[in-house]
Amino acid sequence: PDARSVVLRGWGNPFWRPGTEEDLAAPAGEFRVGDELEFSSPEHRHLVAFTGRITAVDDVEIEGFTLQRVSFSEDLPDFVAPGIIVANADEVGEFVMRDCTVRRNLGQGVRIKTREALVENCLFEDNHGNGVWIFCDADYGRESISAQNVTIRGNKFRGAASAVRSTVGRKPPMDPDVFENIVIADNVIENCGPTPLNLQSIKGGAIRGNTIKDSSDDPFLLKGCSGLVIEDNRIFPKP
Repeated sequence: PDARSVVLRGWGNPFWRPGTEEDLAAPAGEFRVGDELEFSSPEHRHLVAFTGRITAVDDVEIEGFTLQRVSFSEDLPDFVAPGIIVANADEVGEFVMRDCTVRRNLGQGVRIKTREALVENCLFEDNHGNGVWIFCDADYGRESISAQNVTIRGNKFRGAASAVRSTVGRKPPMDPDVFENIVIADNVIENCGPTPLNLQSIKGGAIRGNTIKDSSDDPFLLKGCSGLVIEDNRIFPKP
């Protein structure tokens, strides 16, 4: 509407109603004065290109749908236009999982799609998918903000596609350096595929002090990562 405001809408869910991507659903969640919104860029859908604090929120009726007009204290960049993904950083919840067992699950042991997360002293055993999957998707499922400050420590992983995996989006291209400060430390990993730590798009963090058994000679697969410290891991490949 003007240089300092946008009208936000939701998006049809492709899993429930294929072909309704262009509807005018109300945006999910709440938007409050003082919340910080993160805007993507047209080139990199999963990377934050601009953040702004909300100064006003008003309902707007458009074609029978109640959408929300959100205003900011400064002008928005020129690239903020229809199709840009918006996430509310102040709606992101912290997550703690401690002393739990996940055994023989057809999917993942747990999927991390939030910030300030801790998975500690858990057992993931004989799961069909990954033990821990760090994930976000801005294009197809519009699923979650990018994870930050995630610590996975002191766990046991036995029998999984990967012990820990991180991926961005369900479709290429992959944006690099999306997840920030991911620490994978002091875990025991046994028989979790040839590449137990299959990591994409991580910026900063550490893979430290893990014991990895029955893997390939090189148990780490890193794509689009930077600033990851890998040290003091004990690796026992399959004979």
